[in-house]
Amino acid sequence: MSSILSIWDSSFDRVTVNDCPAQALANYIAEKMENSRTMPLSSKVFAIEIINGGPNLDTSFKHTHKLWVQDRITLIEDWMTAGKMDNINPEYLLHHIWASTQYYADFSYQIENVHGAHMSQQEFTHATNTVIKLILKGCGLIVPEHYLS
Repeated sequence: MSSILSIWDSSFDRVTVNDCPAQALANYIAEKMENSRTMPLSSKVFAIEIINGGPNLDTSFKHTHKLWVQDRITLIEDWMTAGKMDNINPEYLLHHIWASTQYYADFSYQIENVHGAHMSQQEFTHATNTVIKLILKGCGLIVPEHYLS
């Protein structure tokens, strides 16, 4: 499980308070969306483990993940203190990012059923940019031009 999280969280691991929150969060969201598109089984396995109460997650994993989340919460709080983004609950922001991005893997069957077909790369890019816009605007951030489509 830790290898799954290290893939999902990789770009956001290296972000610091000196980075632009709009660019950093947009990149993190885009990376998580791409992981949902290219590695949906990893997300589904993790989701099933969490839904079942994490019986196969060891104490080390739980501790490490909690520390990572707290570190990212502190980063987001620092951005807010510096006036770089609106004051929001950073933990809830992370939950929204995870829910929005991993939905595309975990519920791909529902998406394909409603959509009527497997999403093309262009449609997935549009979905990614939509998630980025929704989350960043909710944080009072300007969406980086690269993600406008």
